Amino acid sequence: MTISKSLIHSNSSFSSMVNIICYIVLLFFIVTHLCVICVYNFISLKSSLSRRDYAVYRVDVINSSYESKFSISIDL
Repeated sequence: MTISKSLIHSNSSFSSMVNIICYIVLLFFIVTHLCVICVYNFISLKSSLSRRDYAVYRVDVINSSYESKFSISIDL
């Protein structure tokens, strides 16, 4: 009887230890994934601001919207 109780107790302790290790590993992967995403976004933002592609694209969008409004007003 004593052997079975100690076996159940050790099995429960082992199971909780495995759960804690699994949670720690899962938390580590989540934090690592978020850090990689943040670093990648920061690098891509920095490179896009250095190339100034955004400014050129913004000017193109403004010009195309002006031309489309202008062509619509001519059609009327």
